[in-house]
Amino acid sequence: MLAAGLGYVVDPVSRQLISHFGADLTYVLDLPELPALIVGNSIGFEAFGATGSLWRSRRVSWDGMRNLEHDGLLLRGEAWEYTDRWYPFSINLRSGEVTGGSYREPVPSAQAGWWRRLTRRCS
Repeated sequence: MLAAGLGYVVDPVSRQLISHFGADLTYVLDLPELPALIVGNSIGFEAFGATGSLWRSRRVSWDGMRNLEHDGLLLRGEAWEYTDRWYPFSINLRSGEVTGGSYREPVPSAQAGWWRRLTRRCS
């Protein structure tokens, strides 16, 4: 379930909250052929399956994406850069591997958990 930019995993029988994730989620794609739910915010994507997270993409954008379209197991779009330019990218939806995008900086080890900071889990 998604609401107000956050994702919630709810037990369908007990209706109890199992976990929640995300921050400012702006993109959701139900992909039955994997099966997976792909969610994205302004900087990256994550895929969820029946057992939890399947993959997290590397950071794709400085802060914003547009023109998102998927074709089979490929997601394409444009990622914003601080120079106010847009750069094309694609993501393999099976693996989460990203080609292109605007964020090309190495991620220092102190920032390697960028997605973890944007996601919150509860038990």
